[in-house]
Amino acid sequence: MSEYENPNPLEDQIKSQVKDTSTWVRLFFIILFMTIFYVVYFITGIVAIIQFVTRILTGKPLASLLDFNLKLSEYARDLVAYTTYASDQKPFPFKE
Repeated sequence: MSEYENPNPLEDQIKSQVKDTSTWVRLFFIILFMTIFYVVYFITGIVAIIQFVTRILTGKPLASLLDFNLKLSEYARDLVAYTTYASDQKPFPFKE
């Protein structure tokens, strides 16, 4: 074995993964989508308060917000799935 051969294939694998640009692009999208997730979380809190107040005043939540709530929760699920590697499909606005 020559002194230039790397006896550790795991080290070679790690080096190639670090040099892979798709890994760093994924990191960029993870940071972006986690930022978006916090905005969605804030909006969810506002909607929850509105629905609670409406429920107190009228006896039922706003029907017009129910569809929005469903779409917001689906979007939050897509964000979490992508950032935790449960899915490789990017959420809106980068959805393919």
